Amino acid sequence: EFFERPIWKVGDSWTYKITGGADNDTIQVESVTEVLPDGYTVKVTSGGNTVSTRKYNLDMNLTDWGEIHITPERDVFHFPLRVGQLYMGKEFKYPHPRKPGVLITAHSEMQSLTLKTITVKAGTFNAVELKVKLPYRQSGLGTYANYIEATYLYIPSIGCIAEIQHMDWGGPKDIRSWERELIAFHRQPS
Repeated sequence: EFFERPIWKVGDSWTYKITGGADNDTIQVESVTEVLPDGYTVKVTSGGNTVSTRKYNLDMNLTDWGEIHITPERDVFHFPLRVGQLYMGKEFKYPHPRKPGVLITAHSEMQSLTLKTITVKAGTFNAVELKVKLPYRQSGLGTYANYIEATYLYIPSIGCIAEIQHMDWGGPKDIRSWERELIAFHRQPS
């Protein structure tokens, strides 16, 4: 079984509750503001204030996060998603968001891709569960390596990630682990 990439439209939005990490106990809204030939621009707000603008390619891979440019892109999702398919993503790089002069180099390793029924605050859905390992290394102020383990629950029927569980084994203890759960969404009609 396989699932094609979502097609987002200006006005599509997803509302998430973030628990843990630097943004603990916040509500975050992601709204599509621009459709480009090679991806999407998404405004991120928290508490009614714009936090950042993100750019994604057509496969929902992050290319820009505010002022941070990811080269070539954060290569995690490979559409069409195929149940049982395992793959390695290509290497990507970006400057550390809090440490000037530090460059992070990473890649994704798909550990499993399965189907499951999930219930989040926004409802009950059929989802594709993607378990991903993201080994990374930092360079610039000494070399350091570790990895992130993440679980993404992608809902094909509404074209978004319903939940993320994220654990950075090398991150600061107070923001190492966080979750993001879908609590509401709006999709523009076809």
